[in-house]
Formats: sequence, structure tokens, C-alpha cells
Amino acid sequence: ELHAVGGALNPQVAAQRLEKRRLHKKRKKDEHHNSTDKEDQDRLVFDKMFNGTGEEDESGARTLEMGVKCTDVVVGKGDVLVGNNSLVTVSYKLTGGKFGALIDSSKKFTFRVGKGEVIRGWDIGVLGMAVGGRRKLVVPPKAGYQGQDIGAGPGALLYFDITVISST
Repeated sequence: ELHAVGGALNPQVAAQRLEKRRLHKKRKKDEHHNSTDKEDQDRLVFDKMFNGTGEEDESGARTLEMGVKCTDVVVGKGDVLVGNNSLVTVSYKLTGGKFGALIDSSKKFTFRVGKGEVIRGWDIGVLGMAVGGRRKLVVPPKAGYQGQDIGAGPGALLYFDITVISST
């Protein structure tokens, strides 16, 4: 490799080493870029899981935070939209279980949104509704009663039909 005179590298060997270094750096850069892509994909999956996509599926339901699905049946006419800390009065029906049996209902139920007075699925599902609006919610266990059995079976999906009566 070394020339007898001056001890320098053979130009051909030097070019090969230089090319080898370039390829090594390129591989390292590609590996870093691929791991960044993987991290971005993981972040997107996490975001979709916990913050929802807001996109409609083939049935017209939107997926919200924590996997709560909602379908607007009637869009309300009121000027005030339900937001965090709003005092809301709703009527609702809860169905579930294998046969979709009525589990609970109320003609007038009042709660403050985002304060933990109701299951997380309601806090998420009523946001953005207006007075007179009617929405169907599908609440997964993680946004409902976890594994607790409230009449639909432990860990069952809960189906709510909610109508906003008033909001302040």
C-alpha cells in the first residue's frame, strides 16, 4: 500500500477508502432517517389512539380521542357550542350488551364538561355540540367504565344517544 518513496498511500487505495467512508456515512444517515420515520409513525399511531383522527369511517362515524366514535344525527341550531367547563343538560339513552338492551336513560341530566363528573367518553363526545343537537356515541371501555359491568357485560362497548337540551 505504501509507496517506497515518501510513505504515501497508493492513489487507487486512497480512492477506495474514501468511497468506503462515504458509503458508511450514507448508511448511517439512512439508518438515522429510518429510525426517525419509525418514531414519526409511532407518534402518529399514538396520536390517533389517544386524540382520535377526526376522520369519518364508511358508516359516517368520526373517531375522537380515546377511540370514542360519534355520529351526528341532528346538528343543533344553538349559537353556543359545548366546550370544556360548559354546564350542559342532556337527555340520553344507553344501550349495550349482546342484544342492545336499554340499560339506562334520563330525560334531563346536567353535568359540567371536562370536570370528571361523567365518564370520559361523554366529556369527549359532547364537545362541539349545540343546543338541539343529537349525537350517537360509541364509547369503548377505556373511555367508559373500564372492566366494570354496568349491565352490558364487563368491558363492553356502550352505545349512547345524546341530545343537548341546554348549554351555558
